[in-house]
Amino acid sequence: MTLFEHELVAAGSAERPVGDTGRMLQMITGYWVTQVVRTAAELRIADQLCDGGATPAEVAEAESLDPDAGFRFLRACASLGLATSADGERFTGTPLLDTLRSDAPGSLRDLALWGGAESHWLPWGRPADAVRTGGPQAEAALGAPIFDWLAAAPGEAEVFTNAMTAMTRGLAHALAEVIDVTDARVAVDVGGAGGNLVQTLMQGILDSPVSSSTFPMCGPRRRPPQRVWASLTGSPSSAATSSTRFRRRTYTC
Repeated sequence: MTLFEHELVAAGSAERPVGDTGRMLQMITGYWVTQVVRTAAELRIADQLCDGGATPAEVAEAESLDPDAGFRFLRACASLGLATSADGERFTGTPLLDTLRSDAPGSLRDLALWGGAESHWLPWGRPADAVRTGGPQAEAALGAPIFDWLAAAPGEAEVFTNAMTAMTRGLAHALAEVIDVTDARVAVDVGGAGGNLVQTLMQGILDSPVSSSTFPMCGPRRRPPQRVWASLTGSPSSAATSSTRFRRRTYTC
C-alpha cells in the first residue's frame, strides 16, 4: 500500500490511525495541532464560542479575521474536537475547548500561548543539533541565550511568565499545605518567574497584603526575572500578625 492510500488522521483527532504508517503520519503532523491550539488561544476562540456559540462571521468581526480563513480555521478546530457545528454555519465550543477560556479556573490558555510561542517553538526545531552537540539550541535558533532574548522581547517574556505561573498555580497550593514556613525569615524561589510559589507559601501565614517591588534590569547581560527573593521582617514569632510585612524583591542581575 502506498503512502497516499493511507487516510491521514492528524494528531489530536478523535479518530484513531490505522496501522504503523497511520500512527507515524499522526506523529509527523503533531506540530499542526500545537499551532492550531495556540492560534485558538491567541484568538480567544473559546471565549467566542461559549454561551451558545457564534457564526464564523461573528468570530471574524470580533477578532478582526479574514472571514473565509476564519471559517476554515473553525472547521479545523472542529476536526480536533474543539468545536461542533450542526449546520456548518454556527459553531459551539466543546468542554475540551473550554480549557482555553480566559476566565476558566485552571485555564490552560497561557500554556497554549507559550507552547507555540517563538521563544519555545524555534529551539524545538533543532533537537538533532542538540543531540549532536549536547548543548542548548536557543542561541542558535534565536540569536541570543533564551533569557537575553526574552529581555529584548517583553511580549514574549510576559507569555513565558504567565505560562510558568499557570504551571505552578495548582502545585503551589498543594505545596503550601505541606511546607511549614511559619518560622522562615528568608525564602528564595529559584526560577520562580512571577513568584507564584513563594507568594502562595507566605500568604498562608500573613494577615497583611503581600507587597512586591521589581527592580529595573541592569548590568551588561540584561535578563528577565529569574530569581525571586522573599524576606520576612519582624521576629519569626510575629509572622502571622498584621504588623508583619512580606516583601518580594525580584533581582535581575
